[in-house]
Amino acid sequence: MIHADSTEGLINGKMARVGDIAANGSIVKTGYARAALEIGSDAVLRMGRATEVKIGGPCFYLSLGVALSSGSSDICLDSLDIDSPQTNYIVQVMPSKRTVITVLEGT
Repeated sequence: MIHADSTEGLINGKMARVGDIAANGSIVKTGYARAALEIGSDAVLRMGRATEVKIGGPCFYLSLGVALSSGSSDICLDSLDIDSPQTNYIVQVMPSKRTVITVLEGT
């Protein structure tokens, strides 16, 4: 389920509204908005502005922007899968593909 702070978010190129469901394989883009994707009852991915994520099986594939993972949500990148349950961390992928990972809490 998606929660957004404006109407700038897109799911598969269509305007997203609070409560919309993004299915496996969907591409979620935030534009000028920020959004939170909930998975089940224990995982949340918070997306910053200008962020693009593809929902794929066990991972959120982050291709651009900033995302904060908490609970049991995993972030995958082109060359790395981050699977660290119960760890809060931020991943930033810049347009140059330079990536910064910051662990906030957990191991």
